[in-house]
Amino acid sequence: MTGLFLYCFYVASFLIAGLVPAAEWGAAIVGAVVGGFSAGWLWTAQGVFFARTAVLYAKAAKRERAQINSLLAGVFTTFYVGLEVVCKLLSSLLHKWGGDELV
Repeated sequence: MTGLFLYCFYVASFLIAGLVPAAEWGAAIVGAVVGGFSAGWLWTAQGVFFARTAVLYAKAAKRERAQINSLLAGVFTTFYVGLEVVCKLLSSLLHKWGGDELV
């Protein structure tokens, strides 16, 4: 829970940097440090969650854990990388056709 809360603080630091020009660098640096710690905690916790989920799902589905690990990794990667690509494409389109008022 702490990692998730701190990661929300990291995201909010971008809002602060954008709204308060005098605090731009401070917000960016503090946000980067907090984001680094919180991401480390979240990714570590996510690994444990995925491992436990794979064991339980493999038992329920009566399949090998390795098969379930592959399945869950594929689903996660599809959504994660897919959303990342969509967001990058949208940011490129907004930058190109959004006009100067968005920059």
